Amino acid sequence: MKSGILGTLCCILFMACQSKVQVKNDIPVIDGMTQTKATVSELFPETCVVSLQTSDSSLVGVMVKDLKRSGDRFFLLNQMSSRANLLCFDTAGNFVHAIDRIGHGPQEYTYLGDFIAASDSNAWVLTTEQGKYMIFDTAGNYLSTVRQQPPYYYNRQFIRTDDSTCIVFHDGTFPENSDLLEVDARTFAIRRSASASDPLASEGARPLSLWGGKVLYYHMNDTIYDATDIRNRQPLYYLDFGDGQREAEKEARRILSESGDREQMLTQLGEAFLKGEYMLVARLFENARWIAVSGMRQNPDTGARTDFRSSSFFIFYDKESGRSYHSDYITWDILNTGPLDNIALVGCDELGTLYAVWYGTPSEKDKRLIARSDKLPQEVKNRLLQLEEGDNPVLFMLR
Repeated sequence: MKSGILGTLCCILFMACQSKVQVKNDIPVIDGMTQTKATVSELFPETCVVSLQTSDSSLVGVMVKDLKRSGDRFFLLNQMSSRANLLCFDTAGNFVHAIDRIGHGPQEYTYLGDFIAASDSNAWVLTTEQGKYMIFDTAGNYLSTVRQQPPYYYNRQFIRTDDSTCIVFHDGTFPENSDLLEVDARTFAIRRSASASDPLASEGARPLSLWGGKVLYYHMNDTIYDATDIRNRQPLYYLDFGDGQREAEKEARRILSESGDREQMLTQLGEAFLKGEYMLVARLFENARWIAVSGMRQNPDTGARTDFRSSSFFIFYDKESGRSYHSDYITWDILNTGPLDNIALVGCDELGTLYAVWYGTPSEKDKRLIARSDKLPQEVKNRLLQLEEGDNPVLFMLR
């Protein structure tokens, strides 16, 4: 009897320790090395699988930089090896059309950085080369071009916080040594800029997120800030990838502070990446329950550490319980498979639905497991079973 009581007490204490929110410098810690196991259905009761149609016109390239939803359409900002375009699919995964205007003509672009919903119409604003913003309706028809007055900046990520304001993460060329801009949502002229507080600030990939009017900003010191006021950023979460990450960042800062050599600093981070000691955060999202981080790492199956073979991963942080979940330990029970490698988060809509792309292809073993899944519509199952290497990726909607 006594041992039973002690066992129950130990179990309660263990659960209490597990649910206690870790903190560092008074802010919660997102555990980037967690091994907590879970299933997709436990984390997201509403999960939908969409197999994106493959055709010569709809090929998804090396990266989906962003995904936005408009009604029954998905729009994917598609980064190919030498170009970028905007691909439109319906919610069943059928290809609808593309905005693909690469070139030097008056209705063409040479660079495609991001896209946002226009503030007063059913249209997209595509941020292109310096000072040029192209507007297309959601059917893919060209409408107009807005030219920003000098001085110009190169837009790397763009979010619209309301009808009059956008927050921009840019390349730091103008104003020099800044990382965030507040710009007019119609003219795209700079209203305010924020000086980069750290030499690694401008090296982020797509570090901005918007939820409920609040702007989150991921900094490469592994801190997530509330950057709604770009000049008064408040730390909200610390992302802990372990000692290897901290040492790589420390050495990169030392190189830059002592020599001012940014190329050498980036080489140092690249070498740490190849050794598997450094994780690069590519995307950040928030909804009512989760902070979600998607990143790149050296492929753990790569033998030669001189080969650049990156793969994607993600981490979910439950804001209420303080628990973290890594994609390496999340079983995809909806497919009847274990964890999947090379999954990237690419979007979050106004309802809080998260979107993830799986860049892998089901193995023969996976296909046998998928064939026995009782949680997939037969039409979706058939599409998954027919996937071959080189086909478009699978899209997951998680809610």
